[in-house]
Amino acid sequence: MNPSLALLLLACEPDAPAPGSPAQAVAQAQSQAQSEPSAGSGPMDFFPARRTLSPSGRWEVHVGQDRRLSLRLPQGEVLLDAPVDPRLSFSPDEGWLYYARDAGLGETEIWRVALPSGSPEPVVQWTGTADRPVVSPDGRRLAFISGTTGLASFWMVSLDGPLPVPIEQGVQLSNKDLVRIPGQAPEGFVPPPTTVLPGWDDQGLSWSAQGQAWRLQVAP
Repeated sequence: MNPSLALLLLACEPDAPAPGSPAQAVAQAQSQAQSEPSAGSGPMDFFPARRTLSPSGRWEVHVGQDRRLSLRLPQGEVLLDAPVDPRLSFSPDEGWLYYARDAGLGETEIWRVALPSGSPEPVVQWTGTADRPVVSPDGRRLAFISGTTGLASFWMVSLDGPLPVPIEQGVQLSNKDLVRIPGQAPEGFVPPPTTVLPGWDDQGLSWSAQGQAWRLQVAP
């Protein structure tokens, strides 16, 4: 993937200080309260069962306490996959559903399934965790949170080529070159969203974390 498609600017809102400035470092330290960042999302059973509607209301999917992903249709519910993380997202045309799947040993992978009755297929199968997927407005890229470096960070992959996407073709969007420090967040750490997925519009990714609004500008 061309690096020019990746990160352009990192800022926190409102009244965002310049990236890398002392003011930004102070703001981050205050909002983080020196909490240690997590390398992943934790056990899937931390999150309650959840029903999610597609943006148009065409599809309704459900992840139960048993982590079974199902699609509600007029004739009943159709099992799509299991076990999965309930923080999932639809492609812009609502033809695909993206989600994190349990890979065992505390690891998770990004998978997708064509709606209404496709077969699940892997998108990202890296070492560590990968979850909280969100699709770009044009449907050609996928952003998600990965703990593969030891710090929960935004990554992006292209959906135009063969799947699954190897880590060598991924682009790290946040916390690049930071080193995990036991007991505290490294300076410049950008906290990812937890329970609510980020939004992705023409200006990039946006989310709230640790009492602040964040925006990650991504080239169209």
